Amino acid sequence: MTNEQRGSIVLPPAEFVGCDSGRGCTGPDRPSAGASHFPPQIQSWEVPTMDFSGENRTVAAAVIAMVIFNGAFLSLNGLFMLIAPLAWYELVPGVTDTGFFNQHFIRDIGMIQLFLGIAFAIGLYLPERRIGLWAASTAWLSAHALFHFWEVAVGICSPSVLPRDFPGVTMPALFGIALTLWAIRRSHAQKPAAAADQPRLQQPEGGA
Repeated sequence: MTNEQRGSIVLPPAEFVGCDSGRGCTGPDRPSAGASHFPPQIQSWEVPTMDFSGENRTVAAAVIAMVIFNGAFLSLNGLFMLIAPLAWYELVPGVTDTGFFNQHFIRDIGMIQLFLGIAFAIGLYLPERRIGLWAASTAWLSAHALFHFWEVAVGICSPSVLPRDFPGVTMPALFGIALTLWAIRRSHAQKPAAAADQPRLQQPEGGA
């Protein structure tokens, strides 16, 4: 049996904890107080952040508010449609006017709504994926909103449905458009700064 294995307990290798496997954590090999026992590659792991460095506070607050609205509303609405499609059909204003109850169709849309809400939330914490997640989600939301306007334009629905549907249909699309444009602008603004931070390559002395 090795020093690293005693019974059913597997001890980490000595170099992992900074101690000598034969002498334990005593003497000069003992790590100083407050020192980390994890290797550098683990110590360097970073928790994803929202990455609003250098952004105006008002703009940052507006972005967070729009993401919270879209993420929470779409996710909760999607879960409602998945868990209780009949209750959703009967309680949401105007839904009963669009056709007969179809639990399969309602749950299909519920899954989409849930995924869109999750996409907005993930995009807030993963800047490198933000544009793709938000742009794809916004494309669906915009098409949904335009479809409602089309129904009014061709006479299927009266214009009175537009203000009624605005909070749950048009506003998420507008927020998605604003968020996607903000993400694109921020990405373009950060490129020159990132390029400036790269170490300049030293030119070789003399000609080729």
